[in-house]
Parts: sequence; structure tokens; C-alpha cells
Amino acid sequence: MPPFPKRYTGTLSHPDIGDGQEIEIAVVRKTAGSGTWSAGDETKDIEIQEKDDLIGFTDGETELVGKETASGVIKGQVTYNGEEGGEFTLIPQESSSAGSPVNAVRKLRGNGAPRNSSPGA
Repeated sequence: MPPFPKRYTGTLSHPDIGDGQEIEIAVVRKTAGSGTWSAGDETKDIEIQEKDDLIGFTDGETELVGKETASGVIKGQVTYNGEEGGEFTLIPQESSSAGSPVNAVRKLRGNGAPRNSSPGA
């Protein structure tokens, strides 16, 4: 397991979050089992669990469960208040060469323009 903290940036979407719009998120994995995630101006503590080839992140309301690719990107499904129906992508950030989280999200989208989305909007 790589040293902590590990940082990821990416997006999530779910029909019941932000009217189904794609939301930018940032995840900080502080230990093997805990961290925080941020979207807009809100930050929440999260639990992180790994089992077999799956990794899960949850704040008790929103749950992300996915698989890590060979390049370290984590992709999977979003469950919100027990309702499945969304997806997410998290890109690992290298502290020395990744640039800003916003630039990483722009690369993920394939464009240079950030989207203005906030949770619950």
C-alpha cells in the first residue's frame, strides 16, 4: 500500500444529487480506512474499505464502490440514501507532478472549462 495521504480528484453523478448533474469531488485518503471528501464548499469524513478487488468510500449517506485500474484511476457506482443509479471516477494526484485538482478534472472531461456544480443544487 502506498504511503498516505493519497489524493484523488474526479467527478460523480447520481439522479438524486444535484439534479443528476456531474459534480466535481476531491478525496483525501488519510489512512487505509479513513479520509475526507469535498464537493463545492462541503467536506465530510469518510470510511474507506477494500475487499478483494473493490474499494468503497462512504460518509453514511453517499457510497462509492469501484475498482482501481492499472493506472490507479478508480471507477464505479454511486449509491445515495440506499438508491443505486450513479457513477464516479477518481484520478490519483501525484504531489510532485499532477498540477492542480481542477486541471486533473479538466483532463478527465477532455476540455478546459470547469463546470459549476454544487451538491444538492
